Amino acid sequence: MLVVCIASGPSLTQEQVDSIPDGTTVICVNDNYRIYPKCSHVFAADSKWWRRYHKDVISTVSPTCRLHTTYKATPRWERVEGWHTHKTPSKIGVNLFHGGNSGLLAIELARVLGATKIVLLGYDCRVKGKSHWFGDHPEGFRNADGIDEWVVAFDQLDKAYKKLGIDLVNCSLDTALTIRRSTLEKELENSMCV
Repeated sequence: MLVVCIASGPSLTQEQVDSIPDGTTVICVNDNYRIYPKCSHVFAADSKWWRRYHKDVISTVSPTCRLHTTYKATPRWERVEGWHTHKTPSKIGVNLFHGGNSGLLAIELARVLGATKIVLLGYDCRVKGKSHWFGDHPEGFRNADGIDEWVVAFDQLDKAYKKLGIDLVNCSLDTALTIRRSTLEKELENSMCV
C-alpha cells in the first residue's frame, strides 16, 4: 500500500500536491490540510495546534478524513490517538518512534496503517528564507526548532524501515535528508505498475 505524507517544508508546492491522484492515501502534517484538503488523514502531535485549528480542519477536509494526535508522551515514544469521526476520539494505542516532530510521527502512522511504500513531500528539514511553505507559525508555536536532531532521527527511521521492508522515499524538491530520493511522478508510476 502506498501512502503519501505531506510535511510543510518551504519547497512544497501546490503543483506537487495537485499531481497526487484521487484515491491515494494521504497524510497531511499540521497545516498541510490547507494545501491538500482532499487528504485521508491529518496528523499533528501538538495539542496546542489542535486547540487552535480543530474547527478549521473539520470545516476544510472531507467528513471521512481521520484526525490523529498523540498523548501520554514519553521522551522518544508516543501513542497515537485517532479521531474516527470529527468529534469522537478512539484510541488506536500503538507505540510510535517520536523523533521530535510531527512529520516523523506521520510516517510512523503510515506504517501503522499498513504502508509498504511511503512517499514524502515537503520533508525539507532545512530553512531557506522561511521555515514552512506558508511562512512561520503564529507566535507561541515552534518554527522548525531542532532540525539537526530531526535529520538524525529520520536517518534512524530509514534504517529501521529498510529492515522492515518498507520503502521510504523522499520526493521533496529540496531536502537535507539522506533518505532515497526520487520524484513523485516516478514513484506514483512505479506503484501503478506493481
